[in-house]
Amino acid sequence: MQSRTAALNGRKRIIVTGCAGFIGSHLAEACLRQGWAVTGVDALTPYYSPEIKRANLQNALSNPMFRYLEDDLLSLDLADLLSDVDIVFHLAAQAGVRASWASSFDVYVDANVRALQRLLEAAKEAELDRFVFASSSSVYGDAERLPTLEDTVLSPVSPYGATKALGEHLARVYWRNYGLPTVTLLHGLRTAPAPRYGFPPRHRGGPGRHGVRAVRGRQSDA
Repeated sequence: MQSRTAALNGRKRIIVTGCAGFIGSHLAEACLRQGWAVTGVDALTPYYSPEIKRANLQNALSNPMFRYLEDDLLSLDLADLLSDVDIVFHLAAQAGVRASWASSFDVYVDANVRALQRLLEAAKEAELDRFVFASSSSVYGDAERLPTLEDTVLSPVSPYGATKALGEHLARVYWRNYGLPTVTLLHGLRTAPAPRYGFPPRHRGGPGRHGVRAVRGRQSDA
C-alpha cells in the first residue's frame, strides 16, 4: 500500500482550523474532493456540542488524505504544523455575541486574537500560497446599509465583533509588514440541513448553502 508521504507528492497541502465546525467540516470535505491533503485542527470546545462536531468529522475521517489533530492552537507547535503547507484556512474561533461580555471575554481574546496572532507568526515564516481568515459580519455592528459593502468602516457593537475586527487588522498587518498573502472572508447567514444546537445529525447529501456577505479582496493585490 502506498505510504501517505508518497501519496502527498504533487498534491496541495491544506490546513483547516476549526475543522469540526459546520463550515470547517464542509470545507475539509471539499478540499479532499479536490484531491488535496488536509490536516484539520479542532479543540472541540464545548460552546457547541462536541458530539455534533465529532459527527461532522466522520466523512473526512474516512478519507486517507485527512489527518485530524484534536488540539489547541495556543499549545501546538505551529511552525511544525505549517511546514510544507500551501494554504491555511483559519476558521477556528470562539463564537457567540451575547456570551462574549464580562468575564467570558478572556476566552474570546485567547481563541480569536492570541491564537490567530500565533498562527500568523508561524505563517510569515512559512512559504504559503494563501492564508485565509474567517471573519464575521459582526465586525460591522448595526450596519446602516444592507447589503453591506466591504469597504464599510468596521464598527462592532459586541466584544465578539471587536475580536473579529482586530483579527482582520492583524491579517492586514502581517500582509503589510511581511507580505503574507492574506484573504479575509466575512460570513453572513449560513443555512443547511446540519445541526448547531443539538438537532438531529447532519444530512449526508452534501453541503448546504453557505451565505457569504462580503469577501475582502486578496490584500497582496491591494
